[in-house]
Amino acid sequence: MLLKGDLLKIMLLAATLLMAGCSDHGALPTTQNRIASGYASKGIIKNGTVSAYKIDGAGNKILPLLAQTTTDDTGLYKMSIGAYYGPISIEVSGNYKDEATGQTATISAAAPLKAATMPPNDATAITVNVTALTQIAFEQTINQVKSKSIDFTASINATNILVSNSFQVPDILTTKPLDSSTTLSAAATAGEKQYTLVLAAVSQIAANNLPAATVTATSQQLATALAEAVTTLALQLPTGGAVATSLQITVATAATEFINNPTVNTTGITVTDPAVQPILAANARKNVTITIAIAHPAAPVPLFGAVQGSLTVPVGTSCQADGLLGELQSLMVNTLQSGAYANANFNPVSRHLTVQSIGAAGLSLGDLLAVTCNVPSTMTPLAGDFTVSTALDVSNGGLSFSGFSLVVSSVK
Repeated sequence: MLLKGDLLKIMLLAATLLMAGCSDHGALPTTQNRIASGYASKGIIKNGTVSAYKIDGAGNKILPLLAQTTTDDTGLYKMSIGAYYGPISIEVSGNYKDEATGQTATISAAAPLKAATMPPNDATAITVNVTALTQIAFEQTINQVKSKSIDFTASINATNILVSNSFQVPDILTTKPLDSSTTLSAAATAGEKQYTLVLAAVSQIAANNLPAATVTATSQQLATALAEAVTTLALQLPTGGAVATSLQITVATAATEFINNPTVNTTGITVTDPAVQPILAANARKNVTITIAIAHPAAPVPLFGAVQGSLTVPVGTSCQADGLLGELQSLMVNTLQSGAYANANFNPVSRHLTVQSIGAAGLSLGDLLAVTCNVPSTMTPLAGDFTVSTALDVSNGGLSFSGFSLVVSSVK
């Protein structure tokens, strides 16, 4: 029989355990004035609007907003979010000078730059930069929520680290991005230079995707190109511990293009600057697109439901694959036949690239799919350097083609 005093002790113990269980990110502090601060840059967003929100497990903001403020002339914001301790999203809108074109562009309130984090509960002050890289992390986490049914707030911190490592920036949330439209201070750290250059590279990637006839892009064109670049780069992020080689080559190429353009590069960063060598090192390799086709000497019109083939790639060729099965990311494999689906796997030891394609309406002769791999920048592989070892009609019980073959039709 429990005595009154014993019951009280049990209730107090249960309350203590409950409070401890509610916080797996550290002890809850007693402050009622938690401070959030950071820099907003795409380049530097001056006098921009900064809004802080709670977010749910799907990455959706929860109204009403926690706080709102504006950035100063360096892109810095600082605001109190009161006593809130939980996942937070920071959104920024406003004008900035595009690094790659030198034009003034606008990030609208309807499509703001975003950053999110699940800060430790014992932090009375948190730093959350808002940049193109934090937007990439935000979008990639949303992609994972949709494809894997994971919780946004449980994954955003890991994605922030993944983006930092993939783009070779110390920390996308806390490293200070600098104003690339001015000469950088001699006191600028290596990390600050790296972040500044990578953001300029993202702008260069966006600028390179503008319509060919564009002389002076409109703010809307720049905004659209930036959004498309961010989405594409998010899809190139590695999973399963893979190295983001193709992504790093893309960034290195764009970074070099920005550095070598004296019209827009007034930072003082050069291609020999030791601080940015980790970013430019990927210039030692380049991406190539391998197109694979179904061929037959008599050129009949077959209709296969599904085909599979294996080819050996030249020494020095690498394909960005994820996980134990070596599956290439979807962005690295493009189907070239209407209504078809394609995927590929790569074994770096045997150098075997296995490709598969399935067509709802059948697959016909001609180009079937294209795979993006990478090679040393001094190497120019030819179609004849790739050896096709097998070609199977999977829809016909895995039998070898009768007179048909898979061939590498081009390498660009």
